[in-house]
Amino acid sequence: MTKNRIEHDTAVHGAMGLTAPWMNVASSKWADNWAWAERSDKLGEHTLSALETASRQMLEGSERAFTGHMDFVNQRLKADLACFRTLVACKEPAETAKTLQGFFRDMWHDYEAQAQKTLELLQTSITETSKAGDLVVDTAAEVVEDLAQQTLEAASKAIEPAANSNGSGETAARKAAPRAKPAASA
Repeated sequence: MTKNRIEHDTAVHGAMGLTAPWMNVASSKWADNWAWAERSDKLGEHTLSALETASRQMLEGSERAFTGHMDFVNQRLKADLACFRTLVACKEPAETAKTLQGFFRDMWHDYEAQAQKTLELLQTSITETSKAGDLVVDTAAEVVEDLAQQTLEAASKAIEPAANSNGSGETAARKAAPRAKPAASA
């Protein structure tokens, strides 16, 4: 960078600018169009909202799962102790076998029921959390659609002057205008 360029940048921008002039936001046309910021804000707002919702739902789901698990453990410990007390009181081998058979059958059903509850809770939690993410996906789709529409509009505006040209850079309006005849040379 030359000394003159540094002086120019300092005089124009108030500070030594190390960026190209085309990168100056104030001089660009898009700086007047704040639609990009509104779309970005909307997407950011919905993303943060979805993250808050998903976090809250995960915490609530974790609390329900933990409470359910602790209730199950409490129930199983009571059943285990009751079985132990019954086994201690058994006098006959047949009575012991019958007690153990009932204990293992009940234990199997309890674990099966707890696994089913856990899976249902997990499914509910995933469904609720995915609903929170759907808002972000919908908003992102709207943003992309808006950007595509603006791009098409900008492209059609850029193509219009070219469509009115004959390829030599001469527009149809200029071509239709009467031309001055060249002066005759003497």
